[in-house]
Amino acid sequence: MEQPCSRLVILFENSLKQYQGQLGTLQFCIQLASQSAFCFP
Repeated sequence: MEQPCSRLVILFENSLKQYQGQLGTLQFCIQLASQSAFCFP
């Protein structure tokens, strides 16, 4: 079974490629980290 965290990591990596160099990247990372906080107790 695929874990939700794995999907978030893949989504995160794909998003980094799309948003690399943009000002919204840091904000996006913080948002993603807050949503996936349960992955890192």
